[in-house]
Amino acid sequence: MQSLAVPTGVHNPTGYQADRVLAALQGNAFVTDVSNEMEIGPMTLIVTDGGEKAFLDLILAANYTVRLFKNDVTSGLTTVQKDALLVASFTEATFTGYSGKALTGGSWTTATGNPATGSYAQQAFVSSADQTAQVIYGYYVTLTSGGALQWFEYFASPVTIQFNNEQIRVTPRLTLADTQD
Repeated sequence: MQSLAVPTGVHNPTGYQADRVLAALQGNAFVTDVSNEMEIGPMTLIVTDGGEKAFLDLILAANYTVRLFKNDVTSGLTTVQKDALLVASFTEATFTGYSGKALTGGSWTTATGNPATGSYAQQAFVSSADQTAQVIYGYYVTLTSGGALQWFEYFASPVTIQFNNEQIRVTPRLTLADTQD
């Protein structure tokens, strides 16, 4: 996993790296018997709903870019292969008028829950001309700095863009839950 530098500030007063936060969420802490200097084993980690929201706030403090993709990127892939996808795996939309949309860190609305949720204002991708039909399968989100792939989502069914003023509206969302939820 690539380490995500989350800026120190209101959402991240301690300056933690996202990989440490995610490792904690995955329960990668071990109990160590100090007197015998040996690991006893993994602990069962339970993150409260408030803790999930706090971690989500840290993750969403970074600047991202949301983009549309026009290839069926996961066709025939295993779960392991899907988890290893990179930005280069996606074929970005190219219809006239299209461009990726900036998602400003700290501008997400987050809510405590089971799971905690974060959502961003709806983003509209609008065609500005009649053109050859282009099939769009979904959207993907990259870090603005460095461009690393963070997550992606398929639409319920592919959408075709061909004519002037046709559009696709995306409301980026992210949820966070520990494995005990």
